[in-house]
Amino acid sequence: MQMSEARRYQQLRAHLSYLKLNDAAEALNRVLDQSRTERMSLTAALERLLEIEVEATEARKRAARERFACLPEPWTLADFDFAAQPGVDEKLIRDLATLRFLDDASNVLFVGPPGVGKTMLSVALGRAAVDAGPRLLIIDELGYLPLPEDGASALFQVINQRYLKSSTILTTNVGIADWAGAFGDATVAAAMLDRLLHRAAVAGIDGPSYRLRGHRNQAENLRAGVNARVS
Repeated sequence: MQMSEARRYQQLRAHLSYLKLNDAAEALNRVLDQSRTERMSLTAALERLLEIEVEATEARKRAARERFACLPEPWTLADFDFAAQPGVDEKLIRDLATLRFLDDASNVLFVGPPGVGKTMLSVALGRAAVDAGPRLLIIDELGYLPLPEDGASALFQVINQRYLKSSTILTTNVGIADWAGAFGDATVAAAMLDRLLHRAAVAGIDGPSYRLRGHRNQAENLRAGVNARVS
């Protein structure tokens, strides 16, 4: 009987490995011990074993999405200080954080001067999309540098291919009314805006520099630390 149980155990491990359920195979001993200690039913033991595999698979998929997304910082919406940036429509941002805008391929435009939090907010929404698994393109800091020759046309092709199919978040320091002059081609700029704004939430941010505030806080903390050591 012992040999039969041992053989059955080895066959079970072999089946799990053949099906590439490697995390379940790794956890098999632990789950079997728990099932005896906790007097679990066969169904409960199987559910726990497969739950381990599902969680490991989801973790691998999420890690792959994070690598592919190449987000510059691990920011989430919880990191953004709305009180420090009154120019941000908090209600709108929290609604965007539900990711409902992805359901109908709507776009998001963050428009405002440098340092007001446009990139941080777009990355936070991108992080939420990574967690949830949806597709989303983020075009950050459009307008800070002149587009190369034919750059406006190439950007239009990207926007046009995604139109009504997938969502895009775009951050820019160029006001919508100034796109024609900033991108050097009034016709292409108008065509891009037509597609971007057809279904879009536009968040104009006009407030103090969020980034400079952070630098000031760091400088003040550093000075406080130096003064404390001196005293």
